[in-house]
Amino acid sequence: NFTLNHFNFQGGNSFDPYWTLYISETTLDNIDLEAGDEIAIFDGELMVGAIVLTQVCTPENFFENDLLAYSTLTSGNQGYTQGSPISLKCWDKSVGSEFQNFEINFENPYGDAYIGEVFPEGDDEYSIVNIEFVTTTTQSYSLTSGYHFVSTRVVPDNQDIQYILEEILDNLDFVRDSEGHMLRKIGPIWINSIGNWITTEGYLFKMNSFDELTIVGEEINAQTPIVLVNGYQMISYLPEQPINTADVFADVLENLDFVRNTAGSMFRKIGPVWVNGIGNMLAGEGYLVKMYADDVLIYPEETKNVMETNNLKLEYYIVENNNPYDPVWTIYFEKGTLNPSDEIAVYDGEILAGASVVNSENIYENAIPVFSNLYESGNKPIIKVWNKTENTEYILKDYTFSNPYGDAWTEDVFPAEDGEYSLLHFSATGLSDENTMEQNISIYPNPSEGIFNISIENLSGFENLTGLSKKVYIKVFDVHGNNYRFYQIEGTKNIISKKLDLKDLAAGVYFISFSSENFSQVMKIVVQ
Repeated sequence: NFTLNHFNFQGGNSFDPYWTLYISETTLDNIDLEAGDEIAIFDGELMVGAIVLTQVCTPENFFENDLLAYSTLTSGNQGYTQGSPISLKCWDKSVGSEFQNFEINFENPYGDAYIGEVFPEGDDEYSIVNIEFVTTTTQSYSLTSGYHFVSTRVVPDNQDIQYILEEILDNLDFVRDSEGHMLRKIGPIWINSIGNWITTEGYLFKMNSFDELTIVGEEINAQTPIVLVNGYQMISYLPEQPINTADVFADVLENLDFVRNTAGSMFRKIGPVWVNGIGNMLAGEGYLVKMYADDVLIYPEETKNVMETNNLKLEYYIVENNNPYDPVWTIYFEKGTLNPSDEIAVYDGEILAGASVVNSENIYENAIPVFSNLYESGNKPIIKVWNKTENTEYILKDYTFSNPYGDAWTEDVFPAEDGEYSLLHFSATGLSDENTMEQNISIYPNPSEGIFNISIENLSGFENLTGLSKKVYIKVFDVHGNNYRFYQIEGTKNIISKKLDLKDLAAGVYFISFSSENFSQVMKIVVQ
């Protein structure tokens, strides 16, 4: 008369195919599961069967302990899918914990048992199984080229960070901890100045190319205290499930400056309001935390509100090699006349320093992280808009930064300090199609044997200059995107001219791109 009280399984349809697993032994860390403990079988996230043990399982009583997996559920919904891999979880009633790491051993004493590691295809298949659950956890990561904050919620048996990362060393550039210690290669030798991986800490990874990492060990208590000190530190996310960032840091807000993730998104205070640009904190991600004073963080056991995000992704402006550890400037922008999925980008000359997608009518939900390792402070940013519907890029000419709380960055150049923010306002009249600037640029002679004269006339924004200098960036590249020249010229009049000597280039078709704070244009040249 035992009933399920942990795994909420409503039952299956026994008229359709089902699979019977007779349990000859089941242990957790080599200790027998007992009466009242539960075992459930899953196809992915879908529970397709569950059992409450009424006794310790042994080879003598396995016919009395049968776990049924159903291809159709009582609700009429699809149960397991034939050929899908199985997964198992157990509930240890005595400690009130769930475990999902297991090894299953199939027995076939009569020659007709099913011993596959996926759900069977036939009806009324049976298996005799010995299931060993263990408390070790495997955490997996897909690491793309560039920078990442990384953390783990497991404690490996061997905590040496070089040993843990052995499988990805071929594609790893370096790892850095909060104190600046590094795991890096010097000549042919890997130097480990970090020592052991500390599970409560996060680490900055720089990858040279994509790789996959797995960390295996004992799962740490998610409520393990994390000491936060005045200043910067990278911390680990210890829970398995997502939790709203605002809930996580609710008890340390007095001493918190901001939290930042790998994408450069931030949880921070703007005026009287805490703005959650991160959403939910996620397993495997590390977080950069800046504190005003020391405090202690303990992750809550559950969240009051797991945020729903639309997860719109950049498609046109792709930011590469953005380092979230260095200072980041965040621009919160109003939706204005833009539509969801339209994109806004911030350039330092030809370099894309940050970009974001229109997500909401709420200005605080539209944030552009602008990375200082991609811009030079003191330069003037160029802001561009990609209209997805029109498939057209625009230059943002007329815009303002507001400062309702007295602490926003409102200057017209890139800042140097970390954590600066701005509130950006603009309208459709501030957009200029880059193609409208073509008639102002002349390249002659074209074709040429390699000498080209550039003339830029009536450049928007130069008309009212009074001795002030404006920068124009020029790049020469081929049809494959290979760059050959990069020039930066300045002008104080309505006409800017430049002679380009490209005589060393092979004959063929090339392109010249021009960009400034108010325009962007690409033109074709031919070297004879």
